[in-house]
Amino acid sequence: MEQYANNLEALVDERTKAFLEEKKRSEELLYQVLPVSVAEQLKIGKPVAPETYDSVTIYFSDIVGFTSLSAGSTPMQVIDLLNDLYTLFDAILVKYDVYKVETIGDAYMVVSGLPIRNGNNHAREICSMALHISPLKIHISSETKEILDTFGCFQISERGLVDMKGKGQLVTFWLLEEVFQSDTQENPGTEI
Repeated sequence: MEQYANNLEALVDERTKAFLEEKKRSEELLYQVLPVSVAEQLKIGKPVAPETYDSVTIYFSDIVGFTSLSAGSTPMQVIDLLNDLYTLFDAILVKYDVYKVETIGDAYMVVSGLPIRNGNNHAREICSMALHISPLKIHISSETKEILDTFGCFQISERGLVDMKGKGQLVTFWLLEEVFQSDTQENPGTEI
């Protein structure tokens, strides 16, 4: 009877340990898929009420020429490329007040201003992050340009009218660079 009790105790310990490890993996996955605030509500069994946001900024990118690139590559080469690229992007995101919404194929979507509101900083955070990831030409809306103009540290040029799906023709802009204070001021201790 004592041996049976010891075996049963060992089995319970083993199953408890396996359960806790699986619970930890499930929670890690939940936090990767959902914002922390939403995941926490779901974990304790509370419903998540939908919210309305007055203003957020969304970053969406895809890889130019991805279809032809992947046509000439093996499936593993495509997977390795996307994994390396998105691992790099993910490492950059932690430096900004942004939330990765999803990656599907070569599409990468990030948002700022939700689930935690951050005033108008959402535009600055997304644009600074975008310049860090893809510093060539970043297409922005006139609404984003208006917000960025309040910060006074972004160089922007007009792109012109662009036909936007579902919106018609809109004036849009190119985000060129972010100018930091040290870039625009001379060092006061330097003699010229």
